[in-house]
Amino acid sequence: MITSVYSLEQLALTKIAIHIYNENEFNDFFRWSIGFLGLISAEEWEPILKRKLTSLQLPLILQKKVIRLIKPISYEIDAFKLDHSDIIEYSSLETPIEYVWKGSGKIDRLKTAASYIQSEKYDLSKRFRMACAYWFQEEAKQLWKKMPETTRKNLSTCIADDLSNFNCRWKRAVNDWIALIESETADCRKHSFSRPISWYCQDNVIIQGNLLQQLSPQDHLDVLRNVMKGNFPTRTKSFCLSQLNVRQFKKVFKSHPLQVYTALLTWPFYLQFLEMADRIFEYLTEEDFLSFLHYVIFGKVSNDLNDYDYVELLKDLWKRCPNEIKQYVERSDLFEILKIALVHDYSEPFEKRCRRELSDDIMLLFEIYYYRLLWQNRIFPF
Repeated sequence: MITSVYSLEQLALTKIAIHIYNENEFNDFFRWSIGFLGLISAEEWEPILKRKLTSLQLPLILQKKVIRLIKPISYEIDAFKLDHSDIIEYSSLETPIEYVWKGSGKIDRLKTAASYIQSEKYDLSKRFRMACAYWFQEEAKQLWKKMPETTRKNLSTCIADDLSNFNCRWKRAVNDWIALIESETADCRKHSFSRPISWYCQDNVIIQGNLLQQLSPQDHLDVLRNVMKGNFPTRTKSFCLSQLNVRQFKKVFKSHPLQVYTALLTWPFYLQFLEMADRIFEYLTEEDFLSFLHYVIFGKVSNDLNDYDYVELLKDLWKRCPNEIKQYVERSDLFEILKIALVHDYSEPFEKRCRRELSDDIMLLFEIYYYRLLWQNRIFPF
């Protein structure tokens, strides 16, 4: 499995950043706004953050490091909200979810789901749906028993009416769990689900629950491979890499190098990315490298993320880039945008600088590339 070693300073600063993010003033700001920090100007939330940091009397250099951690933490929460939006159906009137965090600054989704399922502060039918998606058998049975008959019927009808959508695997899982519970089967492993068990795992939510660990070694690997090569958000592919052992990682890397490089360029896997960066031109084709540049520019630099020096990464890659690949990039529509990215200094938003320096035609391509990447990674809040 891919593991990262963190310094005590990084662990401590991550804990501080999470604490600040969870404080009432910061939390309320996002609760009553659109709710996604990635879509809110830093000018709106940074003053709140700086006031909090000043009150902690942290040295300025550490304050800057905490500020750099806020966006990755906020994106982690945004990703959780997006992946669970249909299951939980968020409302500003409901009690905010209490996230359980890992030391790395990633949400422990399994523990967070378990906490949500057990808490009576939340809607009973939503807790049941969460229990089904995360494959908590006993909890699902208990919640179903507590549910009023009218709620059961409404939930069953709502889920059954939408089963034609092939991509809603969690809804198929809920429907099958209802059938299992009503059949009074004691052990879910003895119940015939409507699809092979591994099929359900190819879902952004279910894959991070209990089910993945119940698969046979071969099914487990097949699921991870299918997700890596499939149309899944980069965050889900990063999770898949964390579930591979060394031998499995080598196999997946050999067959899907572009997907592995993009998934590793995700907080907090940067150390592993750096270990493999020197070999990037051994594995990526011209087309793959152009796709990787798209990801770095529109997924990282365009969002003005500073949790990692992406501009320096681009400079290093461009400096080492073989001539034939460099010429391929120079002939592409991306090249004019790349030239600006290579000298970006974060003194102003990247998009603003591009609008000033690029032609209307190239700027139109900028917007197409940017929103296409947002859509591919399910970053939209709708």
